[in-house]
Amino acid sequence: KTREVTNYSKVRFACAYENGRISVAPNSSNMMESGFGVAVLYCDGCGKARLPKTGVIHHFQGRIAVMGKEHIGLHDDMVETDTLKGIFEQTIDVWKPALPKLIIEHNAYRRKLIEKTREANKVLGDGFWYYVFNNHNLSRESLTTYLKTKEENSSIHHIIKTHATALNFLFRRMDYVNAHPAFKLWYVFWDDFYYQNKDMKIVIPHEDDFDPLKATSICYRIKKREDLEKWLKERKMIGIAPTFANALLFRPILFHKYNLDILYKRISELQIPDLVSVKV
Repeated sequence: KTREVTNYSKVRFACAYENGRISVAPNSSNMMESGFGVAVLYCDGCGKARLPKTGVIHHFQGRIAVMGKEHIGLHDDMVETDTLKGIFEQTIDVWKPALPKLIIEHNAYRRKLIEKTREANKVLGDGFWYYVFNNHNLSRESLTTYLKTKEENSSIHHIIKTHATALNFLFRRMDYVNAHPAFKLWYVFWDDFYYQNKDMKIVIPHEDDFDPLKATSICYRIKKREDLEKWLKERKMIGIAPTFANALLFRPILFHKYNLDILYKRISELQIPDLVSVKV
């Protein structure tokens, strides 16, 4: 009794392709915004190989190959290469008739973006972000002039009057922070502490003590170390340095000797002569 056993071999062979299809597709449903992908698909590959064990010549047909954009000379810099130029010249009868429609679609898309930007500027102009938002040294007078003369939205013009109290608070905060480097350090320390920990159960009841938007916040009241330690102790926020046991018992220790050492060392380095309370 005999049995036939299939014996497989791996061979390398040259495969030739003649006709390829260039595929262009958007990267997402946002046709214009997300960019596009390019691939070249070949389905007519053919070649031949000699089988190593039998010496038989085997012919291959209908081989498929998918090539990337570099295959047609397209690169990320979008510079027209000789290869790409040659392909355009050979396929001009295919893409040229569709060009007018494509231009119309692109122009409509651009007009839509322009209109969207124009409508947004009616609410708040692009210049606001450069001249106001990113300029922490802007004076009250300069802000008033900008809002009245540069913004189209009439409601923005009236902010100076309708939100005068809020602006007073804002500029007094800025005056405080800019008064001395030590004040700035103190403010940033407590501002960051609050926004990083405001959702903790131990902090929530003391919002008025820490929230920088409250005039009662410690951000605006520099304290001597012994006074601060007493103040934190009253709020049960100071203790010994964190330990493994504290972690197991879920006892948060927000302040201790070591982080206060760092804070007051930084303040002393700024050479402030006298730690005083500054009200807003």
